[in-house]
Amino acid sequence: MSSIDLDSFEAFYDERYEGDYMSGHGDVEAGRVADTLAACGLPPRPAIVDYGCGRGAWIGALRQAFPGARITGIEISERAVERARLEHPGAEFLAFDGARAPLPDESADLVFSYHVIEHVIDLSETVGDMARLARPGGYVVAIMPCANAGSVENLAARLVAGALEPSSTGEPRLFYDDPGHLRRLTSAQLAAAFAENGCELAGELYARRLAAVGYITAIPGTVRALFDPSRGRTPAAAGVLAAARVAFTGIAALVWAGLQPPERMRAIAAGDPSPARRAAAAAALAARPVARPASRLVQETLPRWEWQRSAHVAHGASAQFLVFRKRA
Repeated sequence: MSSIDLDSFEAFYDERYEGDYMSGHGDVEAGRVADTLAACGLPPRPAIVDYGCGRGAWIGALRQAFPGARITGIEISERAVERARLEHPGAEFLAFDGARAPLPDESADLVFSYHVIEHVIDLSETVGDMARLARPGGYVVAIMPCANAGSVENLAARLVAGALEPSSTGEPRLFYDDPGHLRRLTSAQLAAAFAENGCELAGELYARRLAAVGYITAIPGTVRALFDPSRGRTPAAAGVLAAARVAFTGIAALVWAGLQPPERMRAIAAGDPSPARRAAAAAALAARPVARPASRLVQETLPRWEWQRSAHVAHGASAQFLVFRKRA
């Protein structure tokens, strides 16, 4: 999106939600969200708003954390709301304009948002609306990418010329960020935005460098975009980026091979019309004895160990899981 207007914004996300966008998350990420929700002391049968709910991917986790909760999901994409209603009949879903939720003031014990704030058109407007919905003493959970110093992404960006670029709203984002990401905030910036709206930081957890390796190597194209030697600030920086690209490409190839269903790979290797796809499938099958444990190590074991050991450390954070409490 090169410019922002509401119609194009809605169409952008309608198109995304026609597919599998934000539809599934692994066990490690689910554990991070569960640990974050555990910091919220809610009453029995709490009222919860899933702000920017998409297709309702976190409805199950919210129900598990808070049995008996009354959950309302709100989303700018009409298509996502349609699919959420079909997939989660026990919750209420509403479409809205992305600016002001169609819900009363102070009507929620918890406002939950997962990777939403980096997408919204107006940061102040959205944070203010989330705070408006929370009851005094209630909570807002904000989960999003993190711009804290020392992360893998920021270390790579230090080697890149023009690493920070303005988004469609004029806010800084990293050059390789998803087209829908309009800003990348530090935890201090996010906390300040909520503090201005009467919400104090009540808990903070962070997915850090080992988690970033998992994120980067699991998303197609990310390694190539982030470690681009042609964008190096200096010849030495370009050399470091080239070496990092080789290393991360190898990890990403193992992760990809380890994640592929063997039945699907056998079918492709046996009869796909593309020679390149047949060769890739055959390689994935051959590498599976090594790739499967390597994939688990990168995607699950190491990130889980890091989370258990240092989730409270803000330095080096790739993603932030912050809990705010509205002042009474």
